[in-house]
Amino acid sequence: MAKTTGSSTPATYGNALNASGVVRFLDHVLDVSRRQLSEGVMPSPVCIWGAHGVGKTQLVEQFARDRDLDFVYLAPAQFEEMGDLIGLPVVEHGRTAYRPPVWAPLSGKAGILLLDDVNRADDRILRGLMPLLQYYGLPGWKLPSDWFIVLTANPDTGDYSVTPLDPAFLTRSLHVTMVFDAEEWAVWAAQEGLPEAGIHFVLAHPELVGGERTTARSLAQFFRSLSVLENPMADPFFLHTLGNASLDSLTTAAFMEFLEQGGDRIPGPARILGTDDFFVEVGRPLYQLARKKPEAPAAVCRRLVLFLRRGQEMPDSPLFRSNLKAFVLQEVLNPGLRFALLRDLATVDHPGIIAVLQDPDVGRSAL
Repeated sequence: MAKTTGSSTPATYGNALNASGVVRFLDHVLDVSRRQLSEGVMPSPVCIWGAHGVGKTQLVEQFARDRDLDFVYLAPAQFEEMGDLIGLPVVEHGRTAYRPPVWAPLSGKAGILLLDDVNRADDRILRGLMPLLQYYGLPGWKLPSDWFIVLTANPDTGDYSVTPLDPAFLTRSLHVTMVFDAEEWAVWAAQEGLPEAGIHFVLAHPELVGGERTTARSLAQFFRSLSVLENPMADPFFLHTLGNASLDSLTTAAFMEFLEQGGDRIPGPARILGTDDFFVEVGRPLYQLARKKPEAPAAVCRRLVLFLRRGQEMPDSPLFRSNLKAFVLQEVLNPGLRFALLRDLATVDHPGIIAVLQDPDVGRSAL
C-alpha cells in the first residue's frame, strides 16, 4: 500500500511498517537472498522509504551490527560523476580497466551496503546505480558473495529535494515505508538512557512527532541536551532556547507545559516496581499530575508494560508484587485503563505478574 500525493504518483512505496516490522522484513529478505545466492540467483535490494528523522539509517546500521554483518555507508547524493561509482580508469596490458573506489567492499564476511537517501542523488548517478542493484556489481568492482544492498529514500511529496525514480529503477528493489511508532521509540529511548520525562512526554503526545522539525531524531537530540540539567525548569528561557534549537515551537511549548504540570516527577518503571515508599515516590506524584493532565496515567501504564515486555530482569520479590498491585489499584486509573493494563500485563511471562493478576483484590478491580 502506497501513500500518495495529490497527483497519481505515489509518494512512497510498500506497506507502512514500524521499526520492528521493517526489521522482520529485512530478516526475511536476508534469508530468501541467501537461498537465492546458493542457487546462483542475485538477491533483490530493499528500499526503505520514510520521512526525515524517523530512524531509517540508524535502523539499518543497528540491524547489521546485531547480526554481525559488515556495514558500508554510501550517500549517492555526494557523487558528481560516474568515476565515483565505477572507479578510475587505468591501462592494464594494453586495455582500459577500472580501479575500484576505496569504499567498495571487495572481500571479508557478509555485509550490507547502504545507499542512503538514494533519491537525493543526481539523475545521472541514479542511472549508474541501476546495474549495481540488478547485478550487485559495476565495471570497476563487484560485491562479494553474501553482501546485500539496502537503500533509503524520502517521500516524493514536494517537501523534499529529491529526484523522481522511474519504474525501471523502482522495480529493481523491494519496498517498504517506515513510520514512527511511539511505543517502539520509547523502548529505544530507555535503552539510550534518555530522560524519563521525555519518554513519558512522547508517549502522552505522539501526535506532535512527525512535523518538519519534530522527529524521532530531533527529540533524541533535545532530550540528550536535557540529561545534564538537574532541573530544566530552573531557567525556563534557556530550556525554551534548547527546545527551539531542535524542535518546532509548538512541541517546545507543549513540553514546557508538561514539565510545569509535574511531568518531570513521573516515576519510571524501575522506581514504580522497586521503591520502598510507593505512596511518596509513585502514588502522590502521579495523582497530582493526573489532576492536571488526565492522559498522563495512560502514558505511565504504557511505559510500564513496555519495560516489562522488553525482557527487563525484574526479580520476583515481595516488593515487586506489592508495588505492582498498588499501581494497578490506584484510583487515578479509570476502569477502562485498568482493564487495558491488566490485559497487557497478562501477555508478559513473569511469575510475579501472574501472582498479582490472580490476586482477589485485583480481580475485583477488573470487574
